[in-house]
Amino acid sequence: MRWVFSVLLGGLIAVGVLRPVLPDVIRGHWVALVVILAAVAAATQLLRARQSRDYQAYLVALLPLALAALYLQPQRVASDGIFYYAPLHSVVVDGDLDFENEYRVLGARPGYFQRTETGRLPNNFSIGPALVWAPIFLVTHLLGHLGLFRPTGFGYPYFTAVATATALVGFLGVVWTFRLVRSYSRPAIAFAATILVWLASFHIWYMVFEPSMSHAMAMASVAAFFLVNHQGVRGETNYALMGALGGVVALIRWQNVIFLPVAIAVSWARHGRPKLTELAAGAAAFLFVFSPQLFYWRALYGSPLLVPQGGGYIDWSSPELEAVLFSSRHGLLSWAPVLWLGVVGLPGLIRRAPVFATAAVLAILAAWYVNASVFDWWAGASFGARRFDAALPVLAGGVAVSLEWMVRRARRRPLATVFLLLTPFLVWNTMLMGVYFSGAIPPDGPASFRQAAADGVELVYSRTGYPPSWPASLRQSRPAPTYDLAGAQSLSNNVDIRMGDTDTLFLGRGWTLPSRGRDRTTRTVAAAQAELFVALVEPSVYVIAIEGRAGGRSELILNGVSLGDVVLDESGRVSVSVGAGGIVAGINTLIFVKNPENPLEVARVQWVRPG
Repeated sequence: MRWVFSVLLGGLIAVGVLRPVLPDVIRGHWVALVVILAAVAAATQLLRARQSRDYQAYLVALLPLALAALYLQPQRVASDGIFYYAPLHSVVVDGDLDFENEYRVLGARPGYFQRTETGRLPNNFSIGPALVWAPIFLVTHLLGHLGLFRPTGFGYPYFTAVATATALVGFLGVVWTFRLVRSYSRPAIAFAATILVWLASFHIWYMVFEPSMSHAMAMASVAAFFLVNHQGVRGETNYALMGALGGVVALIRWQNVIFLPVAIAVSWARHGRPKLTELAAGAAAFLFVFSPQLFYWRALYGSPLLVPQGGGYIDWSSPELEAVLFSSRHGLLSWAPVLWLGVVGLPGLIRRAPVFATAAVLAILAAWYVNASVFDWWAGASFGARRFDAALPVLAGGVAVSLEWMVRRARRRPLATVFLLLTPFLVWNTMLMGVYFSGAIPPDGPASFRQAAADGVELVYSRTGYPPSWPASLRQSRPAPTYDLAGAQSLSNNVDIRMGDTDTLFLGRGWTLPSRGRDRTTRTVAAAQAELFVALVEPSVYVIAIEGRAGGRSELILNGVSLGDVVLDESGRVSVSVGAGGIVAGINTLIFVKNPENPLEVARVQWVRPG
């Protein structure tokens, strides 16, 4: 059974990577073939897992499905992946370290064409991913030289090959995380916790949908490092292995060196102070493995040790500790709420593995401070808080502790458990009643349940905000839902708010659900006052332009100062000029006071900074 799975998995990889050179009859049904190969391979592995009752085998059954998802989506090398891929292509294909042609083909930003003091183009990213990709890249390049395709180093076979390597290494990280968590929890619980952290966090995204970035491999390297060292090591050979694995961690993403002292702390606590020869063996192995990065930096920048992003990359004095966890702008716990289970379970994990878990938690706290201190703490174009990749194996252990607590309570209180499972039906009906009462659903016509679900969520959200962000959102003076705007700390010069479309970051209390017409969507001032919040860069002259139903009237209050009454003219428009003294840098509050006789129906609000 195992060899059948291996053959099917190999066939799936071959079909996925070599799509352009397959016979026409196969390419014509390529999608169906990928789906069938993945499904059959997964089913074969599931049968084997049922026979052996091996939870790791169940995990492996999901690998073909992940690879199929990778092959069926179009993105391969993009974003930061450009800079991880460039040195691999440059060395293997061009035989140099001049990235100009790679940057032009792959679309690097203009700043990367400014040469450094050594005369080379800069590259702020680590060399580790290129070294991980090198074996499969070389095999693909050999196939090109054998005539299957042009051996340019660019194009579908090459890009898909390195993406496949990322997915495979990222999956190894999942397996290693499972083995680590299994050391402290029952296999079934460890399996469930691993699945949750894998599929409900950013890890699956960087395995499948942005496979040219380093984060899936970074998580895998830290998981392997923890798995080998979580019980402590002794002897020169084991310290050399620890050092070599630490070198791999640093090669793939050097910021994760924060997690390497965990192994030394565990070994010291379990086996006593390490010998000088053991430390020397570990340090030598680390330097040997990490040396390609040092040579790489020296070749590009003239120095083997530096922060290639520059001196302003990190500001230690003003870390965004709250935002990097809770913000709508890629906060760790807001984008992956399942990790709340990991955080809550960490004290229990510390009780089970006092030295390892305590040292790992301290490393996570250090990573939290570092990630919050980086100037783009939200990690740019990011799916979730990707810079916390090394924390996932430890948080999986915390998730396992939380799951065990929940399972014990479920066994003791089965009726309460059944009630909780049925609660979503009650919630749905309550939301549906609220949406119907508000008039968002026509009383005598067909209803769009998709829209009703969206409106129902908004109805609840407008009162509660986003629960995973409550530790931050409930502390502010504004309504909890507006933390999405304040927590993102994304300031604008001009803002265009279309009701029912682009308004979700800006609304406070007092608005109706959107009323959708043929030409536009409006919201009405429902309470005594309706609030609008806009984050602006700095005080300046602004024109606030409002569109809606003609004849609507309201008093406007901006940051506590009345702007007077406004009335929408026959075309449904009105504009108000505001001096720089009325605008604040940061969150500005605009209040619409309800007029009972001519309530204001708003379709659009624009904040325009002249010039």
